[in-house]
Amino acid sequence: MFYFLRKLIGKQPSSSCANTTITDNGNGKASKYAVYIYYSNSNKNSGAQWRKVGATHSAKRAVKHAQLLHRKQQYPRIEVKKCSYSKNESRNLCKTIRIYNKKRSSSWEKYMRSLSVSS
Repeated sequence: MFYFLRKLIGKQPSSSCANTTITDNGNGKASKYAVYIYYSNSNKNSGAQWRKVGATHSAKRAVKHAQLLHRKQQYPRIEVKKCSYSKNESRNLCKTIRIYNKKRSSSWEKYMRSLSVSS
């Protein structure tokens, strides 16, 4: 148990998908899945930004992480990207595989909320 904790504490944060080289073992299937959130910045000059919140080699884990963030409804947009290394172009290629948008309330829900608010 202590070995696991020491190993967990000693881990470094993962680097950006665009800056990492993903090694494939000749089969071309090594990929990295990254979860990005879109949030509005409090600074008026810089506007909204994208931030990477996690990366894994499992698509299932990345999608579950994105779904968890989506259920909290804190961010207007969440994306899961698949990043892999292209030998032909000698660079990493990232492709969006899943997008979650913040749930918009219908006009009926807005109307009902307006009635329930007391002045």
